[in-house]
Amino acid sequence: MRNPNLNKPIANRQFENEYRFVTIDNALSEDQSFNKTATKVKLVFHVKDSCLLSDEEKETILIQLKRRINDEGYLQVFADEYREQTRNKQMAAKRFYSYLTSVLKKKKKSISAKHTEKKIEKRNPSSGQDGKRRRKSSVQKITYKPAY
Repeated sequence: MRNPNLNKPIANRQFENEYRFVTIDNALSEDQSFNKTATKVKLVFHVKDSCLLSDEEKETILIQLKRRINDEGYLQVFADEYREQTRNKQMAAKRFYSYLTSVLKKKKKSISAKHTEKKIEKRNPSSGQDGKRRRKSSVQKITYKPAY
């Protein structure tokens, strides 16, 4: 039986049950160790064990985000911009969804433009109706520099 969530866009899938947050102490010198708070947040997500991703999506994530995936297959997203742990968790989750949507976005095929007859004639003047080649004028344009 196929998972009905596979047809949904990434933003609408509920990954909250599949990833977890790990808080990290910021590295401080020994003199500043009095008021330590773990505000840096790491979001950890195991790509291969996900139920909300198809096999094709897992493969593209593993290939395109390989520098963010460690040896055990965990996708790691860090956030430490704010001084509050909850805001850093929100930022890490937001980044996680943006990474997945950017990687799994289907790219449009490029279609070559068709040139009109006028543009072809303009580019190649010998193919015009009269068959005469256009000549560039022998007079050069003179540009004057203003004297200050």
